[in-house]
Amino acid sequence: RSAATALCRAGHVRINGDRAKPAQHLKAGDEVRFAVEGGSPRIVVVRDPALVKRVGAPIAQAAYEDHSPPPPPPEDRL
Repeated sequence: RSAATALCRAGHVRINGDRAKPAQHLKAGDEVRFAVEGGSPRIVVVRDPALVKRVGAPIAQAAYEDHSPPPPPPEDRL
């Protein structure tokens, strides 16, 4: 969570095109765009924002749809 907060404060997270705040609430249908260092951009759409506590990865993954572009082929990554 601290990494997510740092990304938000640095302006690298967008919710529906607007800059996100670290404690911003999400609702179903919100599009979240972010990029981690050295990685390709991630685009996720919130499906179920009802999670109010920390949960395991399988449960959390069921709460969003990943619309991220596929990573580039290995020969393009150099």
